[in-house]
Amino acid sequence: MMTTDTSTPPSHILVKPLASLRFLLAMVVVLNHTNVLSGITTGRMSLATFFVISGFFLEMRHSVERLQWSQWKHFMLSHVKRFYILQWLCLAVWLMFSSFGLRWDLMLHATLTQCWYPDDKMCMAYNGASWFLSTLIFAYMMFPVISRVTRVTPVYVKWTVVAIALMGATWIKYNTTTNYWWQFFPPTRLIDFTYGVLIAQLVKHLITSGRGKKLSPVLPWIECLLVAAVVGTACIVDGNSSTWAAWVLIFFVLPTFTLAAHYNPRGPVHRIMSMRWLYKARNFSFELYMLHLIVMAVTKNVLEHLGITLPHSALVTLYIILSIITAIVVHNILTRILKLRNL
Repeated sequence: MMTTDTSTPPSHILVKPLASLRFLLAMVVVLNHTNVLSGITTGRMSLATFFVISGFFLEMRHSVERLQWSQWKHFMLSHVKRFYILQWLCLAVWLMFSSFGLRWDLMLHATLTQCWYPDDKMCMAYNGASWFLSTLIFAYMMFPVISRVTRVTPVYVKWTVVAIALMGATWIKYNTTTNYWWQFFPPTRLIDFTYGVLIAQLVKHLITSGRGKKLSPVLPWIECLLVAAVVGTACIVDGNSSTWAAWVLIFFVLPTFTLAAHYNPRGPVHRIMSMRWLYKARNFSFELYMLHLIVMAVTKNVLEHLGITLPHSALVTLYIILSIITAIVVHNILTRILKLRNL
């Protein structure tokens, strides 16, 4: 039986390809909302992956040493502060360009508690992208408990529990008439988050035990196969199975990319994902996700007011360019004002 290893792995296991993946996932969501990527499969896969890698990154960064509650309180306050300021900015702009007006549910969105109200439309009102924050805050709050409990729980027990939880989430998905309980309800999304924490613990064991080194000769090939699998799955899998597909793929993607960076960084996928511009783009991926719907709405209103009609390809290009520029500007402003490090 595999034992829990609490020794500190090399610091550079926080690899560039996985950091760059955040920007690519944000772009997938943007392209999905511009109808470049049709259907809901890619969007749901990306969102499930977002929660998994959030748990993965936190476990890799913070559980290698005993995390004091005072340290975690500081982390939570600094990052949640960023969440709320960005959310309030989004709400202010959204109120100017939408017909929602000052409704009672505005308070839920201002406090980022909208996902605790069991209604799909409520969660997606105003800036629909912000539901992610409402659930992510809960996952952040629970991380110290999840990390501590899972590290002292026998391996076969915690993986059995997570398998049952994943199956339970799937059952909820297929046996409810609403998306709320499996997509928006924060405790359900905690399953994805915890899954990422467990994968991080597995990766750290492979590195600290030296078992991961045995895979080093074939890691570049595995990387290429996984990229092909991700693209193929996004094109073939239907929306109802997309979350399961994301769970399966990310189980192999996260360990493979991390081990490749540690043992064999010369593979083509690793080199491409480590490109400087792509790695730097991860800095504003969060703002890109949060702001792109607002940028699209404002751009559409301005063009209609000016009587300008653009071909779909030109309109999509404009959406993407303006979304990226806006995300970079807002990220730089928030970082300087709040003096925060990147998520």
